[in-house]
Amino acid sequence: MKEADQPEREEERSPGVKALLSDLCTDDPVARERARQALTSLGPDILEPLAGLREHRDPLVRWEVARVLGGIPSEEAARLLVGLLDDEAEDVRNAAAESLRRQGERGLIPLLEALATREDLGFLRASALRALAPMKGLSDTLDTLLEALAGGAPETSVHLEAHRALEDLKKR
Repeated sequence: MKEADQPEREEERSPGVKALLSDLCTDDPVARERARQALTSLGPDILEPLAGLREHRDPLVRWEVARVLGGIPSEEAARLLVGLLDDEAEDVRNAAAESLRRQGERGLIPLLEALATREDLGFLRASALRALAPMKGLSDTLDTLLEALAGGAPETSVHLEAHRALEDLKKR
């Protein structure tokens, strides 16, 4: 792995974590799988180094990062996943949406905040629909947002419905 591809503050990581992050970036699928499982088992402590890999030039590495994040049940992991929902690579977006689904309701607030505030929804719109679809029926406001996303409503409508769903969720 080249220096530019290293996450920030590498010097602060243990040699074991450095090796796992390096293995996550290798061409060897067995090494990547082992690294993914090991990194997931480290839980929230690994989020900062993983955040740095979200910008890696190789979409396969970003896909692996999305998979690891999906196995770490935390709102911060969900926030990092939301950032991958508009990745340039479709496989990365799909992995991020699937991983965000695994976060369940924990992932709702970061996703709804993004849908309510981002000026240009771009790829986020379709990725959010994939992530939110299994939550249909959770609330009327979320169902209305799903309809807006699926129906091609203008971005201003999506922003409004996401804001409503977010307020509704925070009241619970």
